[in-house]
Amino acid sequence: MLTDLRDEIDQIDESIIHLLRKRTDIVSQIAEIKSEFHLPALQPKRKEELFQSRMQAAQEAWLDPAYIQEIWKVIHDWSIKSQRT
Repeated sequence: MLTDLRDEIDQIDESIIHLLRKRTDIVSQIAEIKSEFHLPALQPKRKEELFQSRMQAAQEAWLDPAYIQEIWKVIHDWSIKSQRT
């Protein structure tokens, strides 16, 4: 039983990694567009909208919004950093 649950978590983790790879590819495309149009990597209004929608989704999924905010901060910070390089 424990092994089965751990296997299931391993599969979920693998899915998360694949989704992060896909997200990274899209962030690269966004970075190219922003560079072409001389837009800043960080757009505060978009960041606020993103965080608000993710916190709402967390609440709707019965997840602790602080937990999701912490995860999303890491993801967003990395996205901005990668757009600047």
